[in-house]
Amino acid sequence: MTDQEREIVDLCQKLGIDQHGLGSIRNFIDAAFYHVRLPGTLPADVHVAYNTAIRRATNRIACQGRHGDSRSMSRLLSRRALDLRETILHDDAILPGRKLSVWRAEVTEEHQEPALAVEGWIRAGADTISVDDVVHRLLVYPSVVITRREEADIPNAYRRGGVPEDRYREAGIEPVLVEEGTAKFFESRIAPGRTSRKGRYYVEPSPFDD
Repeated sequence: MTDQEREIVDLCQKLGIDQHGLGSIRNFIDAAFYHVRLPGTLPADVHVAYNTAIRRATNRIACQGRHGDSRSMSRLLSRRALDLRETILHDDAILPGRKLSVWRAEVTEEHQEPALAVEGWIRAGADTISVDDVVHRLLVYPSVVITRREEADIPNAYRRGGVPEDRYREAGIEPVLVEEGTAKFFESRIAPGRTSRKGRYYVEPSPFDD
C-alpha cells in the first residue's frame, strides 16, 4: 500500500466510510476520466462529466459512502448548524415528525473547495492527476452542512474558489465532525430504541482490514 493509499484509508475511517463506500467514490471519478477521453467528447461534456463526478463523489463522502441525502446523513457540520439542530430538537412548536424537514430547509451542503475549483485543478493536471489524487483531495476537503445564513455570508471572492481554510475563516464557518448525522440525531432522541429501517439500497458494512 502506498502512502497515498494509506492516507485515503485513514481519511475514510475518520469519516465513517468503508471499503464499499470508497469503491463507489472511486468509481464516480474513474467514470469521468474514462468519459472525457472518449473520441468525440465535446468541451461541454468534459465539464458535465467532471462536475457530476465531483458532486456525486462528494455526496457519497458526506453520506459515509452510501446513497442518501447529505443534509440528513453528514457528520461534518458547522458550529452554527449544530446549534440550529439543538434549537429545532427542543422547539416544542415543531412536531417530532417535522423536525428533520425543518432542518433540511434551513441548511445546505457546502463544498469546502468548490466543485469548479476542483474541476479546474483536474484540467490543469489532466496528464498527471490520477483517480486517487482526486479521491484524496475530496476526502481532505469534504463538504460541510452549514446554515443558509452562513452560505449567504461567504464573500463573493470565495464563491467559486479560494483556499478552503481561507474561505471558511472569512465566512466564520467552523466545521465540526460529530458522531451521528442529523437524521439519526433526531431519531435517537425522539424515538430512542426504535430500529431504523434499512433502505432499498442498503449494503452490509465492509470494514477495512487492519
